[in-house]
Amino acid sequence: MKKIAPYILALLLITVGCGSVPPTPTQPVATAPEKPAVPTEPCRFCGRAIPEGTALARPLLVALDNAPPARPQSGLTQACLVYEVPVEGGLTRLLAVFGHRFSGDIGPVRSVRPSFAVLALEHGGILAYCGSSPRGEAALRELKIAHINEISNSQGYFRKRERRAPHNLYSNMDRLLAAGERLRYLPSREREPIFRTGAPPKQGGDSALQVQIAYSGGARSEYVFDQQRGVYLRSQNGKPHLDAEGEQLAASNLVVQFIDIKPEEPDSERLDMSLIGRGNGYYFTNGQAFPLSWRKREAATPTRYTVNGVDLVFAPGTTWIHLVSSSGKSGVTFE
Repeated sequence: MKKIAPYILALLLITVGCGSVPPTPTQPVATAPEKPAVPTEPCRFCGRAIPEGTALARPLLVALDNAPPARPQSGLTQACLVYEVPVEGGLTRLLAVFGHRFSGDIGPVRSVRPSFAVLALEHGGILAYCGSSPRGEAALRELKIAHINEISNSQGYFRKRERRAPHNLYSNMDRLLAAGERLRYLPSREREPIFRTGAPPKQGGDSALQVQIAYSGGARSEYVFDQQRGVYLRSQNGKPHLDAEGEQLAASNLVVQFIDIKPEEPDSERLDMSLIGRGNGYYFTNGQAFPLSWRKREAATPTRYTVNGVDLVFAPGTTWIHLVSSSGKSGVTFE
């Protein structure tokens, strides 16, 4: 009995000790408060959802470099509309139309040609650029284009040290809008867009899961339709065309507009483009191709695009319009 007693005593102490410890209350798991959803509204110029209050009363059009050393560019993923325009040397230049404010850089910014002035007038927008050809300067004056030229408004732009000139000139929304306010370009009422967005034709077109637009041997724009996202993913000369953030450029709509293009002068590399008149082309959306007709009566009137005689309605999202020489129709292929 004397040998067993210590064990019994120890067992009693353990039992009493365990029973005396109060149960630990369950602690709630801390969770981060949910961020309130940012209210959105449809952009008047492209139909996609944008943060409420960021719409511009008047669109900004920025001339962007598209030479190989200029890529990747900044800001193109935010563009409502992008024109790809052939220029001298077999290259193309881009004119991006922005209908809403956003953070981030825009560039590289380059010079303009007369066609850019006509397109700026068509949209009633403010044209941002750096220098112009002699005929481009004349067109800006003749058409009275609201413009922000870096040469005379350097505070609207900045240079990136990691880029080589002339591919290092950039701007952003804050700088351009401040310049527009100084120059008294900002209107008191909203500008109505020239293109409508909504439900485009879904059936009746030819298959166009791949589209190629060859401006020259060194300037080929290629698109592959992403059925999951419902957009065309853009490549340039066989490589994905990425922006500065590494995102591949995409378009909900593609337009090929055949126009008459010739040299400005017999021995000049600069091109003269006929944007006024009428012609044909293609409209690509949702993996399909539709024959398109276009007409523009004068510089001040918008271009009217029609499919089967009905005014074209673009799918919400970014649209790329490719100005292509009528003599280069064979360079546009799709399947």
